[in-house]
Parts: sequence; C-alpha cells; structure tokens
Amino acid sequence: MKKKHYFSHDHTAASDVKIIYLRQQLGMEGYGIYWYLIEQLSENGGTLPLNIVPFLSMQMQTTEIKVNCVIHQFDLFVINDEQFYSVRIIEHLNLIKLLSDKGKEGAKNRWNNRNENYCRKKALKQASKIEGHTEQDWLEMVEYYKGECVRCGTYGVIKDHIVPLYQGGLDGLNNLQPLCKSCNSSKGADNTDYRINPLSKWQHKNSHPSNPPTINKINKEINKENKIKEIPSEKDFLEFCKKDLSDNGFNFPELEYSLKTKYESWKENNWKDGHNVPIKNWKLKIKNTVPYLKATTPKPNNKISI
Repeated sequence: MKKKHYFSHDHTAASDVKIIYLRQQLGMEGYGIYWYLIEQLSENGGTLPLNIVPFLSMQMQTTEIKVNCVIHQFDLFVINDEQFYSVRIIEHLNLIKLLSDKGKEGAKNRWNNRNENYCRKKALKQASKIEGHTEQDWLEMVEYYKGECVRCGTYGVIKDHIVPLYQGGLDGLNNLQPLCKSCNSSKGADNTDYRINPLSKWQHKNSHPSNPPTINKINKEINKENKIKEIPSEKDFLEFCKKDLSDNGFNFPELEYSLKTKYESWKENNWKDGHNVPIKNWKLKIKNTVPYLKATTPKPNNKISI
C-alpha cells in the first residue's frame, strides 16, 4: 500500500491575488484544475513533464487548453526544461523527507541504546559472578574519598569500572573508582587507575582477576583508617553546618532545630545513624543529610504556670 502524505491547504488560498485572477478567467473549474495539479505534483516527487498534460486533461474531463492555461498563464507554477513544478510542494516534500530521516535516526538511536544497555547489563551480570561487591563496600569507598571524584576532585560521584566491562573488567572493588559523571562519560576506553597515593591501599600489586583482594581485608583497612577519633561538640557541629549551609544556598535558621535534633539522635546512638552504621566522616554525612531535612520549630511548652 502506498504511503500517504498530507500537505497543508491554506484556508485563505482562494483570496490569493493569483488565484482570484485564475477564478476570474476560468471560474471554479480553473480553481479545481489548479488543486488537481498540486495533488499530482505532490504524489510524483514535486515535478511533472509538460507532455503529460493530455493525460491530465482526460483525467479531469476538461480541455488541454484550460490545463495549459492554468500551468502557463497565472504564474502559479515554474516551467523548466519541459517540466513544471511548484516551489511550495518541493519545500513541503523536502520537509517530509527531513522529518522521516530524523524519525529513522531516532528509532535507530533508541534501538542502539536499548541494545547497548542490554549488553552492559549482561556483561555486568557475568562480571559480578566472577568478582563482585556489596553496596556497603562501595559506600565505604565513596566515604573514604570524601565523595569526591578521584580524577578531577568534583563532589558527587558514580561507579566507574577502571577496566571497562566490555574489555573484560570485573565488578570487584579492585576495579572500581569513584568518578563524577563528566569524567566517567569522557574516559572512553581509558583504563587509568586514578586512586593514587596516599590512597594506595585501593591499588593492588597484582590486579589480575585470578588474584583479587578479599572484601574482608579491604573492609578492615577502611575501618582502621576511618576509625572515629572524636565526636564533635554541638557548638562545633552547628558552626560547621551554618557555614556549609550558607555556602550552598540553604537557610540555616530554618534548619537549626532539625540539625540540633539530628546531632542529639546521633550522639544518643553512640554516634551511629538511623541504620546503626557508625558515622566515620560526620561532615560528609551531614552534607548528604541536609537536603532531606525539613524546617521545624521547637514545640511550645504547654505547662500551665501557677
């Protein structure tokens, strides 16, 4: 079945000066001939040979003289090398082709993206079977590097496989490093390990997949390095929060009571969060917590004084 396309028919076409002159000379029959020619041009790539006029006149049950008159006398069509065409129809057909090409390209990109995501998930699943990690392992690594990209220092990171999965890289901690989205997307096939000294414990002398480090060993090293030295006083805690919130566009007075409550709950829980996980870097912890705090005020004292 032939694919159909539609072109816009201006509702003011009958008021065009050229069309008014056409109608004055040939009446509504001439107007009908004009639109029939437009339809034929649209169906045949925008151009028709002049020697087809006898056939067109037969189709319209009119005379060749009238058809030739519409084509030649009213400046409605362009005559070129025994052919005639409409500039507007040519532009319309070019637009249809452009939109069609963009649609095909978009569909191809969507298919490629789905195929790429499928291949990545499959590779990740296979890599995880050989050597994987837990989410807690990853969070501890992020905390160790203070939530910063080990390549450019930008705060806010995602997982990066040092040796890409499609190159045979695994999903263990020895093949992971925290990078920002920009560094991760721009690295390509680069397999540089940016976890340099003094953080060398994340680098291993033998990074061959057959000799991976044990997660327990890495966890012990992390716990030793990040052992809590002291719990800050409420004053130091709030002063840090005030400065950090101001630098990042938050309103400290609105969140002050919530911050005091959070400090007290952590302190009462032996400096552990709501999941009973020890807070090793309280400054990073509060930075990640602030966006979820709500502005609250102390409840009024309802005791009746006598």
